[in-house]
Amino acid sequence: MTVSGAILRKIDQEKMDKLVCMAHRTVQKTEISSPESGLEKSQLANLKNLADSTDSVEALKLFIQYQMGREGGNRGWKHNNFGGKVLDDIEELKKMAHDISTEASKAVTLHLVRLYTGFLVRWFVALRGQATSGSAETE
Repeated sequence: MTVSGAILRKIDQEKMDKLVCMAHRTVQKTEISSPESGLEKSQLANLKNLADSTDSVEALKLFIQYQMGREGGNRGWKHNNFGGKVLDDIEELKKMAHDISTEASKAVTLHLVRLYTGFLVRWFVALRGQATSGSAETE
């Protein structure tokens, strides 16, 4: 699925900052970047890889629900309802895509989700780095 150049420009000009802020808010409010959360960068990288390789938003949502439902070692997705917040953000991205283009809303949704998951990974790494360097300074 491809998105036209005009729509890509519209996203870049009108929605990119919102996507960056949405991902930042989710990582920050859920405190998922704290080492105590149990989430690892590789888990978010897996989410990003799936977003980049699928044409199904529903498959991506199922992946998140699966991660949240796993017992034991995957507490990170449950930490402060991180997975639930990501699912809520995806629903918001669907609405945003429909506002951008009603004809190509599935392709636009996928593009927005791919951008958003990339920003999630970047914010996680940035804030995790700040959390670990801050704790090292106080020891």
